[in-house]
Amino acid sequence: MPSITSLSRYAVIRIFVYVLALPSVMAVPVGIWGGTPYTEECMDTDDGSCTVLADLTADFGFTVVMTRMQAGYLANKFLPHIEEKGWKAVIGFTNQWTPDDDADGCDEDGGDEEFTGDSVTGVGRFTLDAFIADLRDRLYDDEDETYAGYVETINEYVASGTLIAVMMADDVMNYGNFGWDRCDPKPLGLNLMGAELKSMFPDLPVWIRLDPTDLKERYDDTTYFVPSHPSCMRDPSCRRPSNIDAAVAQYLYNVDDPQTAREYALEQKAAADALGIDIVCGLNIANGGDGTSGQIGHYGVNDAGSTVYAMSPDEISSYGKTLIRNTGCDTMLLWEFDGEEEWYDGTIGGEFFQSDADYMDATQDLVDCDHGLFGCLARFWPF
Repeated sequence: MPSITSLSRYAVIRIFVYVLALPSVMAVPVGIWGGTPYTEECMDTDDGSCTVLADLTADFGFTVVMTRMQAGYLANKFLPHIEEKGWKAVIGFTNQWTPDDDADGCDEDGGDEEFTGDSVTGVGRFTLDAFIADLRDRLYDDEDETYAGYVETINEYVASGTLIAVMMADDVMNYGNFGWDRCDPKPLGLNLMGAELKSMFPDLPVWIRLDPTDLKERYDDTTYFVPSHPSCMRDPSCRRPSNIDAAVAQYLYNVDDPQTAREYALEQKAAADALGIDIVCGLNIANGGDGTSGQIGHYGVNDAGSTVYAMSPDEISSYGKTLIRNTGCDTMLLWEFDGEEEWYDGTIGGEFFQSDADYMDATQDLVDCDHGLFGCLARFWPF
């Protein structure tokens, strides 16, 4: 007959295993960039007959969307709709870039050929004034400019948890030629971009879509002044951003210079930690595959002229779980899932992913990845 002690140990082990198998309180929601027309369909249908978003959640596990729009539409239509459907939103209030084409230092076509010696590839020079003007243009109402009113309403959705972040900028290294140059925001400019958003939405996290390693490179450049961060008071060499809460690290398999997802995740996590910011996981599912999907990617070819591919289901599952395991990120965003935009060969991305049940299983794998220890075992393992 088992002793009381052995029975107690057995009970403790069972309880321990049960607790580990429970859904984690740190579960990582999976979301999409774009989302049109899915996230905006049936806004005027309130009889429960429209199940577009519910179907995306049931099929793929999606519960978050990253998109851009005017403040009036956001406050009066989009956020109420998203909240009613149980989704969350990340919003960009500016264009992908907000250049000042007339600013000194970059030519009229947007590049900085004189400075870099390279061909013109950019879109104009960043200025804080141009960023603020574009931001406020989207926040003003076209008719009565009820700027403050929209900010107040939007903050109500911040408080309710429906609006989880604002995307301050995307691809901020692309104002001039690709890569950091004098056309791009300097560290002080990045800090002030975030400060402008924080002044309106003090409780809303500010995200930037940029690899943390690239952001760290900008702040580490001693050519530029970096205001002292409170966490750096005892370390004069410490250079950290202010008013930026997280960076979106978006992995893709680079066909010309491949790096494993684990190597990428560890590098980005280390850089984010050094900057004192959080990391948001991302996958470039439209252009970031290794070719095993057989589907030409959104852009068709990259800047080097190599063919790019959409990720396969196995890649989405493997890469995504690797990022979650090795970064501890609190959100996963997939670029992009859109039902209107045509890819290089005429494919509609959203339709392509919806046509294959394996893609649904793959994204559900990411949802399940953080559902307790047994949902994503290697999250606690060294690989």
